[in-house]
Amino acid sequence: MSKLRKVTLKRALEKAPFVIVAGVILFLFFSAAFPEVVARYPHAEQHPEDALQPPSAKYWLGTDQFGRDIYSRLIHGTRVVILVGLGSVALAVLIGIPLGLLAGYYGGLLDAAIMRIQDAILSFPVVLLALLIIATFGASTLNVILSIAFVYVPRFARLVRGSVMALKDREYVLATRVAGADDGRLLFLAILPNAMGPIVVQATLGVAVAILIEAGLSYLGLGIQPPTPSWGNMLQHAKNYISNAPWYVLSPGVMIFLAVLMFNLAGDWLREAIDPRLRTL
Repeated sequence: MSKLRKVTLKRALEKAPFVIVAGVILFLFFSAAFPEVVARYPHAEQHPEDALQPPSAKYWLGTDQFGRDIYSRLIHGTRVVILVGLGSVALAVLIGIPLGLLAGYYGGLLDAAIMRIQDAILSFPVVLLALLIIATFGASTLNVILSIAFVYVPRFARLVRGSVMALKDREYVLATRVAGADDGRLLFLAILPNAMGPIVVQATLGVAVAILIEAGLSYLGLGIQPPTPSWGNMLQHAKNYISNAPWYVLSPGVMIFLAVLMFNLAGDWLREAIDPRLRTL
């Protein structure tokens, strides 16, 4: 094999994991946007005569206790998973960034007040706090998003605060201040753009955590409610059929595992791309 061919093959093998991760994430987003295109049946369509059928050409991942196609329900459940993951993280970012900017830039009593509130939220276990919010306000998609966002705000607030404290005395920030920029322009035009790298990485990793929290809440019956399919409530229903229909419990479990793994890997690669010191190549 020629040297050029070996180099080409090596580069292809190095890029293969990234291509796989990107492909899976794109598939998840496409399935969330157009589940009717990817799914084979409507998610609520029942075939009682085919209840608990193993995987086959007709039902790729088998059927549940009502004869519903598991593959189709997983695809339709992707919309809820992506909506909760992206929605909760986006809301946490929108709240956490301003809090972190104010605390890091002004310091003093404002910093102490904001950070003590964040510390109080962080002192509670994440899932326990989300359970408390859901139990108080009821189980719905919106409340799941709000509860996950609430418990994730402190992570973004503290991250942004640390970045602002490291950047606010840099030369370009001081030059912008001398040029007559007010605090708002300094924060949003000079400091925040240079702090976006860690925020993007944290947001990507946060989507994976949000997917896990949603699955846990739905498994406990406090998340997405039937008949809307989500991987968590599918897993909750499947636990009663582990012995006689193992494909039923494996399918949503594997989907949760793959989605979390893909977003975690994407976050790790983003971190390496943003920080050259972490690159291994």
